[in-house]
Amino acid sequence: MKGYTRSQRDLRLALEKVLAVKRAYPDTDPQGTKGRYQALCQDFPVMVRSMGLAQALAFAQAKKGGNEGLEQAYTLLLEHVAAVLGVAPERLLDSVREADAQSYLHQTRRVLEAWVFFKRMAEGQLSED
Repeated sequence: MKGYTRSQRDLRLALEKVLAVKRAYPDTDPQGTKGRYQALCQDFPVMVRSMGLAQALAFAQAKKGGNEGLEQAYTLLLEHVAAVLGVAPERLLDSVREADAQSYLHQTRRVLEAWVFFKRMAEGQLSED
């Protein structure tokens, strides 16, 4: 995607990922995966700012798994954060945990900058209103 700004790439990535969630989880239950993912998109930046990126990801890692709405939503969240940072999902936590201070701050800024688009896309594409 040469010729695009980072914001344009982030917007495109957010739209792709959120639309994939919408297609994969057409449920209308707010406690289902789609509803929980939408809520996580809204809450994740607050978690990062209050806990730090590494702790927010470790928290999500502890909650992920299973096929229940919340657990699957955390799995999707981690996969999408990994896509923003350009790392494999299974390496995400190690990548952040092993980063030096400057890299850690850069990763945190990247996630928070990109997550603005995830929040907007989730609100616009996943809302049933």
